[in-house]
Amino acid sequence: MVTMVREAFPDIIFAIEDLFGEGDQLAVRLSWTGTFKGKYGNFKPTGNVLTMKESLFVWFDKGKETKQIAYVDWLSFFQQAGIPIRERT
Repeated sequence: MVTMVREAFPDIIFAIEDLFGEGDQLAVRLSWTGTFKGKYGNFKPTGNVLTMKESLFVWFDKGKETKQIAYVDWLSFFQQAGIPIRERT
């Protein structure tokens, strides 16, 4: 996943907005900006600059990551990237 994101957005810059941790849990609110210059999954690059916000929750056991959940506004991603959204029929 990291390789695919780096290839699609080679100039990507991440910023940690908030970081909270307690015990074996971590919560991160982050943002990133990058230019859509490479293939992302089945989507071809559009050259658009995206600015996204995400929330990430991570669980650990004995210092090793055991689970991760990310919340991403995919509608904003598709709109900013210039990827058409089709209605289901």
